[in-house]
Amino acid sequence: MAITITDFLGCDWLACIFIYLRDQMASSVAKLKPLASVIAEPDEVLVQNMEENEVLAGLARNSDSARKADILDELRANARRNGGRLQFDDRLALFRVLQEVLADLNSNTRLRCTEFLCEIIPEFGEDLDTCMTLVLPQLVSNIGDNQVSAKKSAIQTLHVYMKHSSQVSAVLNAIIDHGLESENRRTRTESLVALPILIMPNLAHEDLFTLTKALVGRLENSSRPETSPAVISLERIKNVVGSSIFDTYLHRLSPDQQNMCVLALQNRSADPVKELELLGGRKAKSAGHLNSNGIIADDERPERGNRLDRGHTIAISNPTDDFFGPLEFGFVPAPVMSKLRDQSNWRIRAQGIEELKTLMGQLTNTNLFTQSGITLCITAWIPGRCEL
Repeated sequence: MAITITDFLGCDWLACIFIYLRDQMASSVAKLKPLASVIAEPDEVLVQNMEENEVLAGLARNSDSARKADILDELRANARRNGGRLQFDDRLALFRVLQEVLADLNSNTRLRCTEFLCEIIPEFGEDLDTCMTLVLPQLVSNIGDNQVSAKKSAIQTLHVYMKHSSQVSAVLNAIIDHGLESENRRTRTESLVALPILIMPNLAHEDLFTLTKALVGRLENSSRPETSPAVISLERIKNVVGSSIFDTYLHRLSPDQQNMCVLALQNRSADPVKELELLGGRKAKSAGHLNSNGIIADDERPERGNRLDRGHTIAISNPTDDFFGPLEFGFVPAPVMSKLRDQSNWRIRAQGIEELKTLMGQLTNTNLFTQSGITLCITAWIPGRCEL
């Protein structure tokens, strides 16, 4: 407050001097510039203080991977402060450099980029598909990433994108071209394993014939079609679009393809628990001797566990033993969850999925089987940063 002559006359001199000095200091501080404008900005400058061209330069191919990760973290934080909306004018230019970042040699940088995409997709707006077209091929390729966390994040980001895209058919075509039919064997395999998660109920009104045909093509390349992970996706498509529409898909295939697909689905419909009981004591003769779950049977059983033989042979214990012990989510035994979370061999995960399906079919208390329970089970296998 300002000091008047009356103040000087009506109060103690020392008190007036103190008040006067205090007011002068407050006035001076109010006129000071923000500290950030006085101190020279470091290299790790916050995105909100950077021009867009600086952000693009920092994410360019020849930039340091750690700096890219820092910028992505700041972009992500900035989006969160704005309700999940990306604050960037030249979005196409940004996504062009993000395409390169997704292929960065540093796995942590690839992960940060994928997480950033997952964060901004829901509130992106009308340009979503235009921008995502630039990064979609590399995002699908990253399903085969050697880094487990980067692979899971790629799958989850695709899952989120397919819920918000207005061009789902283009996304499915990208999954076929850059995933199922990739030149990289690991990418082909991981895409096939992850695909059932991406075939969601909201695809019921989409034309899934092209995807069906691609999956049947994978069956043709398998020595035992009924054991191929492609059968799981075909069954999922049938459940999503309905039997009548799925039959029209089959009628558009060659007679040999139709017969192979129908036979594979019929064999998969067999009771997996009964089949495990039949195969439990039989020695697998070779790596090609699989049961209907894609699991190689073995009669050598360790105590309450699975024995891996060079990543191929999985011991089948008494299936009823697997249903003892604590339950997760109210109905899933711990051994089943352990198989679902296993990252060493996709066949173990496939067995876990089969056992989970059997449990779901045997439930009498359907209150346990809620949407949240499904989500928890899926996220237990593919944990991530965003909601599925």
